Amino acid sequence: GRLYCNATYDTVRCWGVTLAGTRAYGDCPKSLPQSAMFSPDGYSFKDCTKNGTWWTYPSTGKQWTNYTTCIQDKLVRANTLLYVYISGFAVSLVLLLISLIIFSIFRQLKCTRVSMHKHLFASYIVNAVLWIPYYTTLMDVQIVERNPVWCRVLHVITQYATICNYAWMFCEGLYLHSIIAFAFTNQKRLLIICCVIGWANGRSKSAPIIHGSRWFICSLLCLMYLKISILKHHIIQMLNFLIDNIFVVFGGKVFQQIVGIPMGTNGAPLLADTFRYSY
Repeated sequence: GRLYCNATYDTVRCWGVTLAGTRAYGDCPKSLPQSAMFSPDGYSFKDCTKNGTWWTYPSTGKQWTNYTTCIQDKLVRANTLLYVYISGFAVSLVLLLISLIIFSIFRQLKCTRVSMHKHLFASYIVNAVLWIPYYTTLMDVQIVERNPVWCRVLHVITQYATICNYAWMFCEGLYLHSIIAFAFTNQKRLLIICCVIGWANGRSKSAPIIHGSRWFICSLLCLMYLKISILKHHIIQMLNFLIDNIFVVFGGKVFQQIVGIPMGTNGAPLLADTFRYSY
């Protein structure tokens, strides 16, 4: 008798009895859910070795069926999409670096509001620097199959950078809300809290308690800031500082304001409305 490989099922399709030393060919899967992954235009094959056993993959020692031709078209489309992602991140990276240099060079732009923008841009830059090699790694099938330690570390850091990016978007909204809703906002304290929220956050699926506690601390910091920033004695201190340092030139003479609403300041209209409302 002649040797044959026994009929088998590889979790995708059935393969009949095959003569040893030959290759069995089959169609690509056309039924769900496999059809969602494979192209119907290709073909699959399975090798039967000369000793009458199905060929096994060296790294796993398990029987292996070649479906690469079934996914070749989709791999090409996926790689094209990855090239688009990489190109977009590269363009964004260049423009963000230019913007960050401009913000850092001109002294007129050095303020808390611009510092918030610089941190947001920095999170975008870190995000782009990490996603470009991440997408490049995905294009190498062998690296994905081996899944080395450095690849897993890159994945964790990339996800962390993405979370930081979203956190800084939240910080931008928090900053805008604070300076609009509260007239006397301590912007330096707000920037420190936003740095904690934006950079000192993380995501760990293996440690949900740690992840939840971090966001609880961030929320607590926000509430503490909003409470502290509107204390009555802080407002009084700031008003006294303004009044003690306001000078008006009239008729060639310099006068110092000692009482009333601080004139010539951005907060003067709001203070006037508040004074009228209280009466």
